[in-house]
Parts: sequence; structure tokens; C-alpha cells
Amino acid sequence: MKKITVFLVYFFLMASFSTVHAENKEGAFSLTPFWGVSFFEKNQSIHKNSNWGTYGLRGGYNFTKNFSVEGFLSYTQVELETPVWYNYPWQDIYRYGIGGLYHFMPDGRFVPYVALGLGGIYYSKGLNAYNDPEFYEKYESNRFAVDYGAGLKIFLTENIALQTDIRHALSLNSRQDNPHHIHNDLLISFGMNFNFGGGKKEGPPTPPKIEAAPVPVDKSIDFDGDGVPDYLDKCPHTPKGMVVDKDGCLPDSDGDGVLDYEDHCPNTPADIPVDKDGCPSDSDFDGVSDYKDKCPRTPHGTLVGEDGCPIVSKKTSMLLKIEFDSNKAVIKKKYHKELKRVADFLKKNPKATATIVGHTDSTGNRQANIRLSRDRANSVREYLINNFGIRGSRVKAMGYGPDRPVASNKTKEGRMKNRRVVASFEVPGTK
Repeated sequence: MKKITVFLVYFFLMASFSTVHAENKEGAFSLTPFWGVSFFEKNQSIHKNSNWGTYGLRGGYNFTKNFSVEGFLSYTQVELETPVWYNYPWQDIYRYGIGGLYHFMPDGRFVPYVALGLGGIYYSKGLNAYNDPEFYEKYESNRFAVDYGAGLKIFLTENIALQTDIRHALSLNSRQDNPHHIHNDLLISFGMNFNFGGGKKEGPPTPPKIEAAPVPVDKSIDFDGDGVPDYLDKCPHTPKGMVVDKDGCLPDSDGDGVLDYEDHCPNTPADIPVDKDGCPSDSDFDGVSDYKDKCPRTPHGTLVGEDGCPIVSKKTSMLLKIEFDSNKAVIKKKYHKELKRVADFLKKNPKATATIVGHTDSTGNRQANIRLSRDRANSVREYLINNFGIRGSRVKAMGYGPDRPVASNKTKEGRMKNRRVVASFEVPGTK
């Protein structure tokens, strides 16, 4: 006890004479080992001459400078008061729980607070009870408890503080040997509070920047040699040999925002948008300047006329009378003349493109039919390319399987009509 007293006096002296600036920091974690004294209500079968020293640990987190939450665990050993006057048995008492703390004046070294918590108290059975061990099992219990109190933190350094705390604890459910439903206990503790992390203090403000006295202007200096002295030159780094205006800047004769020496179209009409080369812009890249373009948002790659508007294409289609063996995509020889009709049309219209589309009836698996229709359309496409010299970029193949019938699949005739190959053509025409 004497050593603990000396220890506490030493740290209180450190707190009194220290000049460190500290505070209760937002976002900091804390650990607080503590020692204290417990005072128990007399109706709890606890011997008056017990050693009531209490030891424990608190751990917490500061959500703000003012508000924090902490959990705690403590241990106390006492003697039980029993009907037998000799051989008093010992009992271990454990307190545990969680609580909230509200700190006042959190920016100073001395930080008072109030606390409110809840948890439990565990009383072990009597220890070293040689005469009747079973008799002392009735002293064992686990009780719900609430507590409230107040305390003070005294910061010794930025992250270390002395902490003293007083709590009134109320255990609420009665023990077997006691008719009282509520017990009143008092705990006075002293601890060392260690803080980790949290907000950092701002440093002193940056001193104002002192501007140097202005340097006298030498009006004869012309750094870029353009004939305009630097104190009047609004463009002081003009390339050597360039013709400049009265402000020392490169001219833009047609006012399009592109300097004359970079302007590829130096006489652009006024108020016409230009590109980086000073030429009328063509925002949709159709080859027609925007100021002439009557359709300025034509999709890229679209064929357009002189006014920038799309040229309309004619569309037509041709039903091919081709039959395939079941689940096959091989073109029979007797249908080669039918395919020549498609090739002749493409050769007659060299700008035309074709889409070969395969269809099936609904018999069988849908995914298998889609693959089969695509394979048949590809067979037609490959035949046109390999036998008639049609460019591959002009012919596309697709398969829809049973998804686009033209007749009912419930009849034999309808299914036959649905098993078809169609060639669709797109021919660029006039506007």
C-alpha cells in the first residue's frame, strides 16, 4: 500500500509541473489498468475484515472528443461471513460490462467525465471451506448489474493520463442466501490511461509571406527581340523572326483563333468553326464542312451527298428455294443455279451488300436449330465467295432457327415453308 501511495504521489507531481498540452482525442483507442477499493453492502454475507482490493482493466474507443465507449473487467477476493465463526472461506468476485462516458472540457489536461454502464457480477462459491464444501456452493451466483459514476483524467503526456473513478454499482437479482433484490456496492479506483491513435493537433499557423520590394523596370529590354519592349509585351516569348502586332503577339488575320503561322486555311469566313489547323471543322467526319453540312450529326461511315445528308439505300430480298438433308448444312448440286441468281444480282449491283438468313421449323431443340440455321446460311455465303468471286465483306450470314416462322409449325406444309433461306440486299441509291 505504501508503494502504491508513493507511485500515485509521484505521478500527481508530474501532472502538476508538466507543461505538455494534451486532450481527449477523437478516434483514439485506450487501455486503462486500474487498482481500487470495493465497499460492499453489509447484507451480502461478506466478512467486514475482508481484503477489498480490486484489480482490473478497461478498454475504450473515443467516437468524438466528448463521447466514448469502454468495456471493463475487474477482480476482487473477499471473506464470507458464515454461521461458523472459524475458518472463513474466501470468495472471488468478478465484475464485467460495457458503458458510455461523456467528457467535459475535452481539449484540456484535466478532463472530467460522467459514466453509465451495464454488465454483470459473478460470485464464486466459497473457497477453502474444509468443514462442509457443499454448504458453500449456495454462495455462487451470476447477477445482472448497472452502474453510474464520475471520474477525472489528468494528462501527463499527449497519450498518457492518470484516471481516478468512482462508481455506484447495483446488482439487481437476489442471491439464494439473501432476501434483498438489490445490492449497493461502491468502487473507487485509480488507473493509468494509455491512448493510441486519434486526431492530431494542428501546428501553428504559417507566418504571412513577405513580398519583396518591386524591382525597377528597364524599358529598353526586349527579351524575344520582336520589337516590343518587355514591359509592354503581352506575349514575351514569341519565337524569333515572327511578325507580331503592337502587343508583341502573333497575329490571327481571319480571327478564327488559329495563329497565322499555323493556319492552313488563312481566309476562313468569319464566325465559322474551325479545327486546330484553322480549317472549317467537320464534326461528323463525313467530308462536308460543318458550315455547309445540313445534316451535321450523320453517323460515322454513312454515305452522304454534297450537303452532308445520308444517301438513302434501296432494300430488297430474295427467297432461295434450297432444301437441306435433315441436320445437314451441305448444299446439293441441284441448287447451284438457285445460288447463281444471288451472285448475278450482286455482280449487277457492285455497291450492293447481302445478308443470308437461315430459318428452321420448331421440330427439335431450339439451340440446335439456331446453330443449324446459322451453318446453312454460312454454307450459302461460302459458296458465293468461293464460286463467284464475291468479296466476303459484301456478304453476311445469320441464323434465327425457329424464332421467325412465316407459317404454322403444326402442319407439314407450314413446317416446310419455315425451313427456308432468304437473301436480303441493300443497294445504295439516290438521295
